[in-house]
Amino acid sequence: MKQINMLFFLGLVGMALVAFDTVHGGDMLSTGAPPAHTGAPGEQTCARSGCHTGAAVNSGAGMLTLDFNQSADEYVPGEAYEIKVSLDEINVMRFGFELTAISDITGDEAGSLVITDSARMQVIQGPAPNDGRTYITYRFAGTEPVALGKGEWIFNWIAPQTDIGPVSFYLAAVSANDDATDDGDLTYTTSTTILPSTVLGVESERFVNAISLYPNPTIDVINIDTYANPGQRVSVSIHTLSGKKVGDFDFDGCCSNLNVDGYESGVYFVKMAIDDRMFSQRLLILKE
Repeated sequence: MKQINMLFFLGLVGMALVAFDTVHGGDMLSTGAPPAHTGAPGEQTCARSGCHTGAAVNSGAGMLTLDFNQSADEYVPGEAYEIKVSLDEINVMRFGFELTAISDITGDEAGSLVITDSARMQVIQGPAPNDGRTYITYRFAGTEPVALGKGEWIFNWIAPQTDIGPVSFYLAAVSANDDATDDGDLTYTTSTTILPSTVLGVESERFVNAISLYPNPTIDVINIDTYANPGQRVSVSIHTLSGKKVGDFDFDGCCSNLNVDGYESGVYFVKMAIDDRMFSQRLLILKE
């Protein structure tokens, strides 16, 4: 009888360990996704051997949603915003996710990810070469669906204290078939990019109003006026909306001009650095 009870007990322990291990591909020590698996530039996803395999990324019938501040697309430096991640897939009862926020210009961490439910989520640091990034991912309790066929996580993001230009959120999520193996699971990815808001605090607005680009829109030349004093260095760089730098130059003093005749029509970000202050303004180039 004692032997039967012991076998029964060990069976229960075994089932508990299997359940604990289901979402992340057989790693008994894992309670979240490994860092740097969001599909961001320079990263892979969990759709790999030893993690989750079964089908190509985004080939399943699930719907992955990344909602920044109720579908907003701008941020104000220093402000906090709610992010909601959800993955819907019929009859699935186990989910996982990982997200990172990075600067489109530098590729490093942008702002701070803040958990709102420490029982379901955690923040982890990236390994080299992505040690300049942090990630928010699930804990085991966070793999449970909030409703049949729906995984959901809500957390906050605090914007950088200064305008750093475009920021992108990269997200990967998994719907697991709960069979305690890495086979048959489905991986999804998505991303969204937000831009610095034109609505600024009083102090920032005072300086931004002292900087102007004109004409805007332009065809070939823009004039740059700043509050810089004679001999004070102004560094200027021009970026596409995807964050790619396409030009830069420096000048001393308050004013200069720049020939943009070689640029294609479109919307650009002009970033300016004066001492320890950084600014960015949109520039529209229209070719005739």
